Amino acid sequence: GRLFQTRPELFKAGAPAEFRCLVAGPFLSSWGGDKNIKTFTPPVKSVMVLVHLDEKSPKSGAVAITALRCSAPEMTLPKADDFQWNGGGWELSGTFSGRPDGLLLQLIAKPAKDASRAQLAVTFPFLLRDKVWRFELDPAAGERRIDQLIGGELCGNPFNRYTLALKLSGEGFTSTRSVALTGAGYAGLDMERFYSSSEIAESKIGTQVHFAYGDPKSGTFGGYAEYRRLTDLIAAAGFKYIRDTVLLEKDDKGGYRVRQKDLEWIRYAREKGLKVIAIFRLYSDEPVEEYIKKVDAMVRDTRDLLDIYELGNEPFGQGGWRQKFGGPWNGKEKDNSTSGWVVAHCRYTNAIADRFKKIYPAATIIGLGANPPTNYRYFDIGVTSNLDGVTDHPYSYCLPPEKVPYGWSYEKRDGVRVGDKENSFAGLVADYHRKFKESGKDRLLWLTECGYTTYWWDGSNEKGFYGGYTEEAQAVYLVRRFVEAVTLDIAAVVQYCFLDKYNSRTNAAEGNFGLLRNDFSFKPSYLAFRRLNSRLNGFRFAPEIKVTITAEPLHRGNQRAILVRNWDDVQVGSDNGCMVLPFCNRAGDVIVAVWSKQPYAQEFNSRALSFRLDGCGAVDGAIAQDAITGLNYDIPWKNEAGVFSVDGLVLRQNPLYLRLVKKK
Repeated sequence: GRLFQTRPELFKAGAPAEFRCLVAGPFLSSWGGDKNIKTFTPPVKSVMVLVHLDEKSPKSGAVAITALRCSAPEMTLPKADDFQWNGGGWELSGTFSGRPDGLLLQLIAKPAKDASRAQLAVTFPFLLRDKVWRFELDPAAGERRIDQLIGGELCGNPFNRYTLALKLSGEGFTSTRSVALTGAGYAGLDMERFYSSSEIAESKIGTQVHFAYGDPKSGTFGGYAEYRRLTDLIAAAGFKYIRDTVLLEKDDKGGYRVRQKDLEWIRYAREKGLKVIAIFRLYSDEPVEEYIKKVDAMVRDTRDLLDIYELGNEPFGQGGWRQKFGGPWNGKEKDNSTSGWVVAHCRYTNAIADRFKKIYPAATIIGLGANPPTNYRYFDIGVTSNLDGVTDHPYSYCLPPEKVPYGWSYEKRDGVRVGDKENSFAGLVADYHRKFKESGKDRLLWLTECGYTTYWWDGSNEKGFYGGYTEEAQAVYLVRRFVEAVTLDIAAVVQYCFLDKYNSRTNAAEGNFGLLRNDFSFKPSYLAFRRLNSRLNGFRFAPEIKVTITAEPLHRGNQRAILVRNWDDVQVGSDNGCMVLPFCNRAGDVIVAVWSKQPYAQEFNSRALSFRLDGCGAVDGAIAQDAITGLNYDIPWKNEAGVFSVDGLVLRQNPLYLRLVKKK
């Protein structure tokens, strides 16, 4: 209701003149309406042109206004293809046209003879509740024409690609269609392309397979017999590593050789751009001298194919070490001395690592593979310098991915202090390197297993390790774990495992870790990994970009205190914070991964997060991509004096990749 007046301009008589006025001002004065409003904000409701005399003007004469032109700056609108679609006896067609105030969707719904009443919902993605327009379709009323404006304030980001979702539903039927609204600058952001393993030069991310044991007759590993099919899917998802056992067999002369079956799947993996972490099976049933012979055969047959060898796997449960030499799973005796099985396993590991490095110096030899407190005990015994890396399997079991059931609070249980006081995954990784340096050599840390299972808990085994997660939660937790992992000081992190075992038996925890179900269908986690591996292709963690979280409020009903009330006499608390992790590539492009560290839940719609980034350069635009669904959103952002800030970003359940657009 307020009027704003420009400064007057003086025109000489007798000649044409043009007067230009910018809606943005500057203005000489304002009056009327709300006096607190000192600056003009659109829209313009009306325009008045005043012609008057000044003191020097003649007292008579005429002014002729020959034209009055109003123009608005051309709005940058996305492009969308026209479409046709049938569902529930209705034929729908849609066209898009640009207007000064946005993109106009014109829909025509024609009923066929068998059409029934239906509701049409048109959904535009918006983080603070999607924008939804709903229309009733009645066949008795005949054809219906719908004009729906998608305002420029919604779709005006030239760097985004919005997915408009249409849903037609009625009694007994539902039909959906999605339409892409693509901004002119979106293609250059590389947020849709998926890269294969051979196209990804460097990555720390891998997955576990069981090709060595794949047999169509096996009730455990039957699906892994199709190693070519699975390897193709792994490569299409952009993994860089696969991990599996490589088995030896006796040859005709009483020596050892690598099985032809294993050489075949290894060669095929290499053709697809994958690196193989080869598990050298290490059991307690043979003397060290026999294992030395096996090392020689392994190197002879695989030197041209492999350069990473992992000595054994989880000796606390596999290989018969505890059964033969005695002691509990964590290697702590009642007097806090180290169990016999740990000492024996360390002796074998040292001897085998020494032999590998002697005959194949260029190879990377990794091992130990027990739980963190046991791994620490190995170093107190003495680990050979020929062991290049230490393996750990940091499962979170039934905790969110930022937590592990190891930390200072478990010192009484384990007799060794590991990790940090928050039981955090990042704290465990950092403390490993403290222990490495204390032992005299800062080795590489290889996380060769971790994952989340989608089995259905049936009421038995209340104190079991693994929670039975929904497939959606599995996808979210894997993204959170692996994105955080690649920012830490690790060599690689491997998901367990690619394909469900045990025919995806409903209540088998061990049988449902896969990204694929036993029938080779995709869980959401497969597509989430495919997106993760591609979005971070060519990007590295950028600690030089300083992150400051300025606000992460939570409604009091959404605050969590206890995750597990009693885990080996320790209470594990929740983390109600958020994660903000920046990445950049050689060109200076920036991607920021953000999520809430709370447990995955569908109880509350959202939470809010505000943060700033120092050091990411001048920014011209930004979008957010859902790490699970791939849907894109606009976000509230500012860039001032080299500081990029986001105030009131709405976080749903899924992590987001924020893609910043460099100012050219």
